Amino acid sequence: MTYDTPMPTETVAGLTIKVPRPNEKITEAGAYRIPMPIYHSQEICPGPSVSSTGLRMVETKSRWAFWSSFDANPDSYPKQDNQAFAFGRAAHCLLLGDEVFEDGYAVLPFDSRRTKAAQEWEQEQIDAGKTVITPSEMDAIGHMARNLRNMPLVQSGILDGASEVSLIWQDDITGLWVKARPDVIQLNGQVLADLKTTSDASLIDCQRSITKYAYDQQFALAIEGIERVFGVTTTDAVVIFAEKTAPYHVRSMPIDADALYFAKMRNRRALNTIADILVNPPLPTFDDDETPYSLPPSLLDKLSEQQAEGLLPNL
Repeated sequence: MTYDTPMPTETVAGLTIKVPRPNEKITEAGAYRIPMPIYHSQEICPGPSVSSTGLRMVETKSRWAFWSSFDANPDSYPKQDNQAFAFGRAAHCLLLGDEVFEDGYAVLPFDSRRTKAAQEWEQEQIDAGKTVITPSEMDAIGHMARNLRNMPLVQSGILDGASEVSLIWQDDITGLWVKARPDVIQLNGQVLADLKTTSDASLIDCQRSITKYAYDQQFALAIEGIERVFGVTTTDAVVIFAEKTAPYHVRSMPIDADALYFAKMRNRRALNTIADILVNPPLPTFDDDETPYSLPPSLLDKLSEQQAEGLLPNL
């Protein structure tokens, strides 16, 4: 839908944010205030749109993994949700203050989910579009909040910038609309921060999480969005990890320049791949399908040595 008057704006942390009206399409690069369900939908732009979730899926999983979950695919599988995702969203809401908690969440007023009364109440909340979390999860979020407040980096204000601003622009090469939504934009885009809940905030597990979930790609896309929308070069991108169980460790982990450079290259490759997928939908196989099995080099060497020593038959 088009309107005769300019899109309304608001100012947050020194940034001008546009606020689309009901059913209003986004047709130019900008920073927007958009509810999460609309951000993830294909109704937001005049053409196909992709976020870092899709780009990371292409890079870390397969073409089919992206296509089978893409909203523009009429045969896509229903989105799956679980309590871990629900907890993460609730934690973001309460820890970052980017949403009104009561609008999207409800705390279970029963000791157990198993009773009929509890199940009926929970279904009512779900029907009303709310996510249900338990009192114990609320307690955990409280512990996480306390430990985050004690972090020097958080005390310096890294999580106090503009939260959940949607950066949207059109890719020059593929024509796809691209979306990025960093948790926090600080100093007019010079600093970006993302909060991640985790079961283990040890050094090696945080490094593995960034690799497994390609958080570096997520940051690289947000950095490109900051450049496109605000004309600002981001100097710092930091992941804040918070454990969701005792002892509720917290950890900050900056993403270095090399990681961000190659993440940008992977995003470029993923955008090109998605453009091809829209023209040539993939089969439900991995990209490396029919790769033959070979013995691992160490095992091959070991068996060869055993054969040379007469410990393995030579037929």
